[in-house]
This record gives sequence, C-alpha cells and structure tokens, in this order.
Amino acid sequence: MNTETSDGDEDVKDDEAGNPVADEDQLRTDHELVQVLNSIPEDRMAEISKRSVMLRRHIKVPLLIFILGTSLQSGFTTVILKIVDTFIQTGMYK
Repeated sequence: MNTETSDGDEDVKDDEAGNPVADEDQLRTDHELVQVLNSIPEDRMAEISKRSVMLRRHIKVPLLIFILGTSLQSGFTTVILKIVDTFIQTGMYK
C-alpha cells in the first residue's frame, strides 16, 4: 500500500499494519535512528532481544564519552599552557 506524504512529492510504503517501511536506499541520520529506537516500547524491544533493551538504554554512551574526552583534552591543554606561562614568567625555563 503506497500513500503520499503531506508534501505530496514522494511515496511512502506501508506494511499491512500501516507502519511505514523504509526503502533500501533511504539513509537515516543517527538522530533519527535514536528517535526510532526510543519510540519503540520497552516490552516490544524485549520480545526482539533482551540485549536490545540494554543497547537502547546505553545508545548515547559513545556521545558522552566523546564529549568527556574533548573536555578533558581542553582542560589538560589549558593547564599545560598555564604551567608553561608560569615557567616563562618566573624564569624557570633557563
């Protein structure tokens, strides 16, 4: 069953239950995939796989690790620059 979107310029395929089905060449952004995973009820995810529930809960961990790593790098750079500046000002670099 094909229906048109509100824009009217592309077809969206639906399965028998009326759920939209993605085309094979349709790509989704990471944000869209996280939204899809968060929209699925937890009991339905448990039917698919117990590990899916755990992955759903921890899907944003890589993002948090990336943010933590960049903030630590920025902090270390600031500290090193302050130490070098102190050495230069006190004349300890000679």
